[in-house]
Amino acid sequence: MEMYTITLILVAIMSVISYYLVPFLIANTSVKQRQEALFWINVTVKIAEQAFKDKGIGPFKKDYVIKWLKDNNIKVSEKQLNVIIDTVVEFYNKNGWDKLLLEDRQ
Repeated sequence: MEMYTITLILVAIMSVISYYLVPFLIANTSVKQRQEALFWINVTVKIAEQAFKDKGIGPFKKDYVIKWLKDNNIKVSEKQLNVIIDTVVEFYNKNGWDKLLLEDRQ
């Protein structure tokens, strides 16, 4: 029963990621741009989480991530960033911050 529940949770998470994240990433970007953006969003979200450990400052952390990405010319719209960052944080909150959302496939 427990494995069934875990499987359902993982399917639900992947469905949410597929439904919200994929359309935003595909719109007007190349594969390389999408991979680079998602890589840096993952890295920056983890940095913000480590640097700012206080509870209740999620919006501050999100602003930090968005500013860092813009300062480093990661070209993703504000709307896309909001959805992607929320999805990445939700993934890590559910699966643990030591997990990888994306693996390097080189």
